[in-house]
Amino acid sequence: MPLSFSTALSGLSASSTDLAVIGNNIANANTTGFKFSRAEFAEIYGSALRTTIGGRVGSGVRVAAIAQQYNQGSLNNTNNSLDLAISGDGFFRMTDVNGGNIVYTRNGAFHIDKDNYIVNAQDQRLSAYQADPTTNRINLGRIGSLYVDQSDIAPKATSEVNPVLNISSVSPIIDTTSTNWDLQTVPPTPATTTAVSSALRLNSTAGVSTWVAPAAGSAPATTSYNYSTETTVYDDTVPPVAHTATMYFVKTGVSTWDTHTFLDGTEVTPTNTAGATASLTFDNTGSLSPTSAQSGQFTYALGTSSVTLDVSRVTQTSTPLAVDATRFSYTTSTTVYDSQGSSHIASLYFVKVAANTWDVHTFMDGWE
Repeated sequence: MPLSFSTALSGLSASSTDLAVIGNNIANANTTGFKFSRAEFAEIYGSALRTTIGGRVGSGVRVAAIAQQYNQGSLNNTNNSLDLAISGDGFFRMTDVNGGNIVYTRNGAFHIDKDNYIVNAQDQRLSAYQADPTTNRINLGRIGSLYVDQSDIAPKATSEVNPVLNISSVSPIIDTTSTNWDLQTVPPTPATTTAVSSALRLNSTAGVSTWVAPAAGSAPATTSYNYSTETTVYDDTVPPVAHTATMYFVKTGVSTWDTHTFLDGTEVTPTNTAGATASLTFDNTGSLSPTSAQSGQFTYALGTSSVTLDVSRVTQTSTPLAVDATRFSYTTSTTVYDSQGSSHIASLYFVKVAANTWDVHTFMDGWE
């Protein structure tokens, strides 16, 4: 074959290889982690022993190498939270689950297999440094396959909320005597308390509870009642002595509730009803029924006198209370979780009642 014809054929062969490389680059334009290649050429010289190339005509061209280019590609967002991308140098370390061989890739398209391991499309497992089971710190001397535990995490109830607030000292004082905050005592200054009025809204969808009397000196179990509220009352001694009055509301039927009142942790019996239980009955409008004992006004001995706890304005409804914006100065809310993992909205309402004096009312899911 004439030398010139062979030289020309080498050029066609090299160009064909170059086109094949370009075609492969185009075909893999959308392949995750793909790095394009280029054909690198070298001139061919014919020579014999003890001869030099200088002044000789070349014999054509050949493909010296097909070099892969590791330039940084573009990073794209996907809808898979397990998809990863490497910015800069490096590879993902993968383990062949069958042969245990270690391979490397730039393809970060991953998913979780049936055994909860992070794998690629070839079912090769993604490797990473493992955490020390004792210290929970990364152990750089231990590499293994990444395992994702998808079992349910035990719910943990919110045990503490620490709000950090700055409330203005120049906020106007709110007249709390005209509002219906829970068991507002009038007057607020120490003086013998003769009556306390409550304007609670009981939830008609609450479940029925069974009252269990607590041991002496102990508070009732939270499963024994639906709601509780407390206030400070003052006896008739001089000067008046403060006592804590706590009223527990226990739902006993669709529209019936029992109340149990404690003074300083000891249950007390109403002096104007038979027995320790003061019962409430609501009509179909949610208002207190006239059939309720003493129309919702229960009297208890306090010192040498008595105090009346007036719950005649308590209502029963399935709609949470919408707090009028004129009744508070500031409010803040956060999400808390119960022992079953269910979320609830806890709201705090700050009411300025005097210079440097504030009341705080807490609502859970709209109920105080």
